[in-house]
Amino acid sequence: MFDVLKTKGYQTALVGKSHGTPHPLKGDYGIDLPADIHHIIAAPIKGKRTKSFYLALNSDKKGWTFNSEFVDKYAKPYDNEYLNTILNPYKSRADVSLLKGTPKHLTDAIGDFSVDYIKEKANDENPFFLYIPFHAVHSDVTGRKDLTEKYLNRGLKPRIAEYASMIELLDQNVGKINNALKDPNGDGDYEDDITENTIFIFYSDNGGLFKNTPLKGKKGNLTEGGLRVPLIFRYPNVIQENSITNQAVHCIDFLPTFAELVGVDLATLKKKDGSKPKYDGASFAKVLTGKAKESQEIICFGIFQDIWMNVFLHQL
Repeated sequence: MFDVLKTKGYQTALVGKSHGTPHPLKGDYGIDLPADIHHIIAAPIKGKRTKSFYLALNSDKKGWTFNSEFVDKYAKPYDNEYLNTILNPYKSRADVSLLKGTPKHLTDAIGDFSVDYIKEKANDENPFFLYIPFHAVHSDVTGRKDLTEKYLNRGLKPRIAEYASMIELLDQNVGKINNALKDPNGDGDYEDDITENTIFIFYSDNGGLFKNTPLKGKKGNLTEGGLRVPLIFRYPNVIQENSITNQAVHCIDFLPTFAELVGVDLATLKKKDGSKPKYDGASFAKVLTGKAKESQEIICFGIFQDIWMNVFLHQL
């Protein structure tokens, strides 16, 4: 996807999870800013190797860290300024003061990175493609303290409360990213709004970890509860608002779909060795734009990863 979009001048970035690839994700991937990061953070603390799920660690060597050269600057513990300016608008009856001085949650750090990237690139001459594969919500369940307490106080069992906490935390950060598109410079004036020329995609690759009623099954199952997942495209004035389709799609279809939306003919591209690139998947661009009711190709389901939610930002 990154290489294809770069043929049209796109700046490319990834922040979050990469699965089945080298780490750190540097090399020939077409990603200008490869801020891949693992949700399991390991660091020496007082000489002892320590692991944490999602929460930054205070390493003997690096200080507060997520083990990412790109994301570590967002690893400092929650302080009053962050609580008041970033979290208070989204607190939703949670007591954010519980977070003061506690380790930063990786989900917040990924959201913060994304917001800053949008601010930096919003007015550039060249458009950007930002891929945000959040680790949340994962089977390794670690919520944020204020939100977990909120759900424990509602009577949920501890693991369910942590899970609900992660879902709301994810929602908050998707909201932060969406608001950054509306107001990139953060001054409260929407004159710099870039939502009209940005494709915003919300996508999940697995069903929920617990019950997905009325669908049968859950994450890891091959029944609909494990496979039938959210996919939302927003592209103002091109994709009809509130339109719904029953078209079956798979993540492998994003590559040809993006190519069609930006006007890249994949048949004309060549790999560095001169060979013709091969890809699976079929474009559903015409379904999105209303030019076709459904795609005629048969699309196969079969790839599983542990990423729960992805956000793609694609500025036109």
